[in-house]
Amino acid sequence: SASSSSPSSSPPSPNQQPNNNNNNNNHTTYAESLTPTQLRTLEASYPPVFYTSALDPTDPGVTDLLTHLLSRATPALEFAIPPTDISPLSIPERVESILREKIYRCLHREVPHAVRQVNR
Repeated sequence: SASSSSPSSSPPSPNQQPNNNNNNNNHTTYAESLTPTQLRTLEASYPPVFYTSALDPTDPGVTDLLTHLLSRATPALEFAIPPTDISPLSIPERVESILREKIYRCLHREVPHAVRQVNR
């Protein structure tokens, strides 16, 4: 037989379910079901994705996101922009600007023909 029962070091497909039979709400993540080698391969290949809900104040995804951002933060003794400086942009304009920058980065610096944000 050509099949082998030994574990593979390649990461499972994103559509594959985690290897746990845990159907309760313990916040078991897909990453927790991977071997260390599989996890390192995925982390090196893809940017992190965080699933959060603004409707659930106890959503553990928010904690995951904050932990990730804090781990990536650069310690600084001073702010790059003084706290007294105020942006002339409204909050929706600031969000649009950040989204444009992120889309630009995801498209490998290619400028898309058009990008439209729809607020729900």
